Amino acid sequence: CTKSSNRAKQSLNIKAKANPALSKAEPCNKSRNSECDRSERYSKSSVWIGNVPKCVTEIEMKMVFERFGMIDQVVIKHSRHPAFDYAFIYFDYVTSARRLLSQSRYETFELYGVKLKIAEPRP
Repeated sequence: CTKSSNRAKQSLNIKAKANPALSKAEPCNKSRNSECDRSERYSKSSVWIGNVPKCVTEIEMKMVFERFGMIDQVVIKHSRHPAFDYAFIYFDYVTSARRLLSQSRYETFELYGVKLKIAEPRP
């Protein structure tokens, strides 16, 4: 990866390979009960992303996963491994995180040609 301040979305080399037999996750329907479900309004949900290339930024991570719902925060953690880090994505709604976890069973996410690992965070 090379860092550039004016990197365009096309140059990120983002890939999502879907299983054609399965439908993609539907975006949240905000007209239903005012912003999805009122019980989820103030709850946060996180997803662990592994195998993140060291040069990836929080903005790039948001661009990849924002289609699953509104993202409150992306935190990239540095690992001891020389080439890869891991990250936590904090969604505004639990349903957004569940949608990503569910879709990750049928879809492969890649950044800069590296396959990302997606899982629920461990307590």
